[in-house]
Parts: sequence; C-alpha cells; structure tokens
Amino acid sequence: MAYITAQQWRDRFGEDEFTQLTRDEVSVFNGAVADADAMIDAHLATRYALPLSNVPALLVGLSGDLSRYALYDESPPDVVTKRRDAAIEVLKSIASGDLAIPGAQSGSEASGPVMFASYSATRLFTQDTLAEFVWRPV
Repeated sequence: MAYITAQQWRDRFGEDEFTQLTRDEVSVFNGAVADADAMIDAHLATRYALPLSNVPALLVGLSGDLSRYALYDESPPDVVTKRRDAAIEVLKSIASGDLAIPGAQSGSEASGPVMFASYSATRLFTQDTLAEFVWRPV
C-alpha cells in the first residue's frame, strides 16, 4: 500500500520538480515510493499491524520526503537531505514507541489472544521416570 499518491506528491513539492525528477515516467515515481514505503513499513512493523486501515497525514509526509530524496540521482539539495534525515528520526521514534500513530492498531492487539491447548494425556515426565537421570559432572 502506497502512503503517498502522485497527486499528493505534486501538491507537496510541485509539478516542475515531479516532472524533472521522474522524467514523466510513472515507474520511476512508483519505484521511489515503493522504496520509501518499504522503509516506513520496516519501522512500523515493530509496533503496528500492517497494512494500516487508513494513512495518517504524518506517513504521507514521511513517504514524500523519503521518496523525494530517492528520486535524486546525485547530489540532492541540502533541504531534501535534511528532510529525509528528519523523516528517518521520526520513524525511529515510532519504532521505539516514543511517538504513536493515532488510530493505528498495535501489533500485539492485532495478533489476537494467546491460545493454548490443554491435553489430558498422562504426563510424559514424572518424578519416577526422571529418577534415573541424575546429573553428574564429567
């Protein structure tokens, strides 16, 4: 699931930059977004059940900043690099639990209750069956 659409990206950074960086090739844009979203998912998966039911604005922005950096072949401007670095710091804060995503279901809640089976068979190991197994130092 993409966290940012091409139109959202254009709205944030402008049509000119979109055209310049992607050369109007959708596959170039999709590749950069896929890389950015994979990084986001890697951080979110430590805390949240994926995919998220809705995409918060925070993640749209992070995906935009990460994909924008990825679209630069060489020497991105300082502001692009700083925004990417800031996005990674936010992701680290999410992964550590210092920053939460409102409305997102945590991974522990998503996995459901812990289930176990109870067997009524006779115990395999008892005091009697283990009596002959005495530990002796070698």
